[in-house]
Amino acid sequence: MMRPYRSEIEVQMQRYYESLSEKDRRRYAAIRHVRNMIWVQKNGRK
Repeated sequence: MMRPYRSEIEVQMQRYYESLSEKDRRRYAAIRHVRNMIWVQKNGRK
């Protein structure tokens, strides 16, 4: 599994996400999903 972000970064990411419109939140979630899938392909599930 991917390492979690530092708590300061996690807070910034949450604030950014909350500032987005619904349409942009969906795009953001899609990008995060693709990023995670690429990571899993390269590193395998742990």
